[in-house]
Amino acid sequence: MARFSALPDDIHILIINKLICRYWNLDSFKENLYLLAINHTWRQLALPLAYTKAFIVYGKRKAQSDTDNELVTNIDLLQLSNHTKAVNVQLNYYDNPVPGLQQIAGLPGCSAERLELQLNPTVKYNQGSRDNAEPFEKDMADFASRFTDALPNITEINYNGTDYSKSASVLLGYIAGHYAKQLNVIQSCISFTAEKTFAQLKVLSICIGHKDALPKIKPDTLESLRIFNIKPNMLSRLFELDTEIIFSQLTKLNIHYLPGDSEQISLVFPKLAALEVSGKDCPFFHQAKLPSHLQSLRIEIEGKIYQQMQDVELPTVDSIKMSDMWGSDPQYWVYMNRLLQNGGKHVCLKLDSQHNSITADMFTCKHITNLSLGACVNVATLVNIIARLPKLQSFSLHRIIQESEDEELPSSLEPLKAPVKHLALNYSGYSYENMIKATTNLVLRLPHLKVLIAPQVDRNDFNLDAYAAEFPHVKAFKCELKDIHGDNDGGGQFTVTTGF
Repeated sequence: MARFSALPDDIHILIINKLICRYWNLDSFKENLYLLAINHTWRQLALPLAYTKAFIVYGKRKAQSDTDNELVTNIDLLQLSNHTKAVNVQLNYYDNPVPGLQQIAGLPGCSAERLELQLNPTVKYNQGSRDNAEPFEKDMADFASRFTDALPNITEINYNGTDYSKSASVLLGYIAGHYAKQLNVIQSCISFTAEKTFAQLKVLSICIGHKDALPKIKPDTLESLRIFNIKPNMLSRLFELDTEIIFSQLTKLNIHYLPGDSEQISLVFPKLAALEVSGKDCPFFHQAKLPSHLQSLRIEIEGKIYQQMQDVELPTVDSIKMSDMWGSDPQYWVYMNRLLQNGGKHVCLKLDSQHNSITADMFTCKHITNLSLGACVNVATLVNIIARLPKLQSFSLHRIIQESEDEELPSSLEPLKAPVKHLALNYSGYSYENMIKATTNLVLRLPHLKVLIAPQVDRNDFNLDAYAAEFPHVKAFKCELKDIHGDNDGGGQFTVTTGF
């Protein structure tokens, strides 16, 4: 066996990377100190790998505590390293300047390009030092400029640790605005109070507030874009183009619309691979020029917005996910099936809040692999739906109803061809005896089944041992059933992974 010192450096780095604890907190940072104490080789290799992120945590340890605000940081330990590439700032209390920021800027070798900001949505303002209890009107510009002065090389800002609130979002917007000329990445949602031009962005996630100023974005550099709460007539202002916007490098787009007046504009996406469209309006598909092939498409729109898509022709798509596209109009199913006809290997369909009855002949798309229905169906319809979908792998029924007391349950035990691996059943109005019979029938006819969820069925009454010889797949799959002997007053959930 080779000695560690005899291994090449690239193998050393792989091993050390597996051992490094990368959490932001101080205890985890200290944990990495053990790597430095092994020998000189480990120390030299671990320093630039383990100690690249400085962090500041400022505020009270407990929200309602009467103690003074505390500063927790790893600045002293980072004196060991000359490789500070990222800075994480978590504020539970507003103070200007941020304690510790200048010390991080003075660290040896600090050339941080990534800034991570996590703000408590109820960031409290120090009223003792200023007259106004709303600091954002007075000194946000000064607050933000201190970041650019201390950390001038930032090209990526990540706000993913911040829970959305108006005050926190505005604060983050000020900071992003001060880095506008050099930023490549803005992650998570922010608001802007002044128009800024971002000419180099490759990744942008933005939430458009009701009274927010719109930044100016250059579309030709973007590779990933997420826009939340945009009105249909805002895109031309956001990208400063009136008739056509060409996203020449964009591969991922997630856009959520609010209702509003639309605009005559053409959106061109020559390289788009992943698309998500959602909201209470949907002009996108009439404006967009999509490539001939998409890797993934997700549509989640509300109400009767699907009617805006009745003449839309989608490109070929490998994976489609659609949800909440339900309406009482019978033509809905015509629109839906035509939209899905270009679906490729995987179509996931989720239809919630449905009160209209569903029949099996409504499903004509043969590419559906995942289906979740909130509608009322009986067991016979359930079986017929499965029989019509040859690629179905996961099926969730939220309301299986018994239409009459003398309803006939399926008697055939002939296997269904669909490769269903996951089945979730929720009965309504069925006699308990019929629930047992229906569940047994379905389980026996699905030879690929791996997971069954039927919380209304008591595990003590559901025993398939007598069928094990003829149906060997019942010997081993995960099953979640009601356990009337559970510790909770109403029974518990019972899970078995090796059979009944």
